[in-house]
Amino acid sequence: MRLPWYTLAALSVAVGCSEQAASPTSPLSPTTAAVASPASFAGAWQIAYRNDECLSRHCFSSLGQESRLDLRLTQIGDRVTGVIAGPTGYTDVTGTVTPDGRVSLGGRSTPGSDSAPGLVVDRLEFERDTASGLRGYVRLFSEYDGETSAYNGGAGGAIVRARHAALSDTFAGTWQGYYDTTDCLPGPACLTERRGELELTIADHAGGLTGTLSIRLRPPAAVSGAHDGRSARLAGAGLDYQVEALHVQRDATGRLSGTATLRSGGGGMTIALVRVGRLTDEL
Repeated sequence: MRLPWYTLAALSVAVGCSEQAASPTSPLSPTTAAVASPASFAGAWQIAYRNDECLSRHCFSSLGQESRLDLRLTQIGDRVTGVIAGPTGYTDVTGTVTPDGRVSLGGRSTPGSDSAPGLVVDRLEFERDTASGLRGYVRLFSEYDGETSAYNGGAGGAIVRARHAALSDTFAGTWQGYYDTTDCLPGPACLTERRGELELTIADHAGGLTGTLSIRLRPPAAVSGAHDGRSARLAGAGLDYQVEALHVQRDATGRLSGTATLRSGGGGMTIALVRVGRLTDEL
């Protein structure tokens, strides 16, 4: 029996579809370009740089000599943030890591007191180096109250070496910066300057803290207390005053904030910590 022509055509189509289903064409697998992770600069850095240029009237004697820079950094992706810590208190810095592994940081802090400068980070560029730790360039400006100060100015030069360590997750170490008087009761404790330098040294003994608090024009006071990881409460006494309450909080980068209440005789004062930063005691 001969099949009608349209039946043969239908069978031909069915056979063709069956053969196609039996050997499907595999789709092309998408290719993903490898994305390199940015170079990591997180941690505590102690940088030595040579004074190659003098940008004020008081730095020519230091040309050719080395200066030190303490830097504490955290990093998320290619974004870097941190602080430069030192006797002038901390200065916030931020920057970005380039695809070829270089970072450029900048920042600025205002003067901490009438006699202590702020800091302008005009140029801070570097990359990792196997031999010296880092290579790059540093240029910093001091900025006192009053733009016409003869001490405003700075210096800069090439990085000659750098040491690196992980950031310490503790209160232990040396913290330096300033204080502002926020409240004052008449009495001997209010004879200090309303703004001035502050230094706090702390040792951590299995959760218990001991140390000294020094503020401008006052002898150091021994303090002790405890902490819960991010905040601490301390108290103690100096020769002529008591530290009734020192409440502070720290962050991972090395900033310390908080207040202290000082008593002497019938008077007292409350101070707030200003730009207090932790030196790179890890190194």
